[in-house]
Amino acid sequence: MNTLVLFRWPGLEPLNRSGYPPGIPPGCLGRCDDGQASPRRGGGKVARGGPRTRDDPWKTRPYHEPRPGRGAGNRVERRHASAHFFTMPSTHTCLPVHVVFFSRDREPWLAQEWRPRTHAMLGGILRESNAAPLCIGGWLDHVHLLFGFRPTHCLSDLIRDVKRGSSEWIHQTFRRSAFAWQSGYGAFTVGQAELPAVRRYIETQVEHHRVETFQEEYVRFLKDHLVEYDDRYLW
Repeated sequence: MNTLVLFRWPGLEPLNRSGYPPGIPPGCLGRCDDGQASPRRGGGKVARGGPRTRDDPWKTRPYHEPRPGRGAGNRVERRHASAHFFTMPSTHTCLPVHVVFFSRDREPWLAQEWRPRTHAMLGGILRESNAAPLCIGGWLDHVHLLFGFRPTHCLSDLIRDVKRGSSEWIHQTFRRSAFAWQSGYGAFTVGQAELPAVRRYIETQVEHHRVETFQEEYVRFLKDHLVEYDDRYLW
């Protein structure tokens, strides 16, 4: 837990508006009665007119009037600094993302008999990487991953680890040494209100692809999210 320490000098009223150095909060500078900022407080030239009154913080006393009980002349007001400790709040994030990638050359490797096990393996790799899988689905030649990731994650590195781990698992489990994923991927952020709809969409991939090909689906995603692309390098 980080701790932020702020210092203020109790009893010193803020100076005039023009007397605040940039970035210094009110109450952090002392005052000389001759209109100069206290050298012990690190300030520059301040406006004449004396400190603000308590009843009207923007109304100042006449310059020649000494502060009650402080005397006149060039006497510098001195106060001992007191520390106030504030605990900084923890970080809270909600970073769901919808990732889509397909097999190399869009080969229909993901047959029905071992597709569920592959999806489960993808979710396991995400959990091992401290991500939070929400829904995983797909069709013969591609997968959809809906998951939440942490601010410390690099998304491209996370997807690389998912592809590499699942490819090695497919090679060893199903003896498909020629299997490989594409080199790229599509990633689309998802709002909290959109999560149920995206989850249903992924869960009904089999029904969906009876009327739309994966190429049509993927291009639609790019257009809906205003992602620029070049047809020559899309597949």
